[in-house]
Amino acid sequence: MKKNLSFYLLLLTAFLIFFMAVTCVFPPAERVDFNLRINEIECLLKGVNPFDIWNEEVRLHPYVSNIPKQPVPEGFTKMVNAYAPWEYSYMMAFALLPRGVAWFVYSLLMLLSCFFLIKITRSFLDDTFDEDDKKIISLVPFIVVSYLLWSNVSVGNFVVFVLLFSILTARFLSQGNQVVAGVCWALAMVKPQSAILLAIPLLIRKKFFACFIAVAVCLGASLLPSYLCKTSLIELLIQGPAANAELFYGSGTWPLIFCGYFSNSIDILIGLFIGILLCVFMTWRLRDENDYLIFIMPSLVVASSWTYTQVYGHAICYLLVYAILKDLLKNPSSKMLRILFVSSLFVLSRGFLAWRGLCAYMGVNFPLSEYAFRSIDSLNTTVTLVIALVYVIFKTKNQKQFKLI
Repeated sequence: MKKNLSFYLLLLTAFLIFFMAVTCVFPPAERVDFNLRINEIECLLKGVNPFDIWNEEVRLHPYVSNIPKQPVPEGFTKMVNAYAPWEYSYMMAFALLPRGVAWFVYSLLMLLSCFFLIKITRSFLDDTFDEDDKKIISLVPFIVVSYLLWSNVSVGNFVVFVLLFSILTARFLSQGNQVVAGVCWALAMVKPQSAILLAIPLLIRKKFFACFIAVAVCLGASLLPSYLCKTSLIELLIQGPAANAELFYGSGTWPLIFCGYFSNSIDILIGLFIGILLCVFMTWRLRDENDYLIFIMPSLVVASSWTYTQVYGHAICYLLVYAILKDLLKNPSSKMLRILFVSSLFVLSRGFLAWRGLCAYMGVNFPLSEYAFRSIDSLNTTVTLVIALVYVIFKTKNQKQFKLI
């Protein structure tokens, strides 16, 4: 039975990756985020800080702010934002290629990342699992979040890279290689709001050298953009969050709860505080966990909701399905794990989102309003956090939790 199941799961996974390639690479997909990053690097290569264009302090034809404060002049068609400066160095090679070629290479890298996600996840499973169990545990999480990954690939977002390099960080930490783990974390920081909470599990495990390496790589990679646009490194580091503050407000789960009660900045601070508190609580309870993937899981699940996150950003909850399924196969009689597993499948598969995406792809109107869509997605995200919290408490219920050191 398990042998047949693992075979069909493998076929389904191969089909899903093929479907991503056909619909996102041939022909090119919407690739909004990819175009934004390339546009910003083109501005840097012209000696102009993208933040100055976003803030409408500088006019550079044909680049314009993606959140225009004034009417956009005719012919200004390439939108820009301001982002983490090290990301510009990571993406520099793509900006030097023709746009079509750059997208082809970039999207293929995303598809390869999906393949390596599965392969590296499987490497965390020891010999207590047979080959069929290993296939099931490594394939099912990918299949569950496949729609979210497809959405990520179609717009050229970095979530799939965040997930891959976060898993690689865990892999090298488990091998005791803090240098490479730190480099991998720095690469995962290509989307800072999704990867920065990895600092919490690293600090709890006292991996200070890995943290130092990650900071050094990010700052070192920020020097080239600073030189190109003649802007100080500190200014560049501040401008990214400043440009995206409007997106942070009301976009995560926790800020939505407080929306309307406080000012925008207070809402954001409350959301950040609750997110960090939740991450510390869950990670601390997992401090004796041998599987580094399960140990870093709370940092990625919380990051999917604590600040600005589009629906495809929730693909980093991949590790939640992995953690629950791994424990369920170890203890198949557990009713709680069964409930959590079924709940995670229902919430993270995002069936209504797949319906919306299919409607958009076929040019058919989606029957739900944008407000209803956002409300349902926010509810899904909140439920995902609750599932993670219940799982961690259930898994560690027999541990003594009063010691803080």
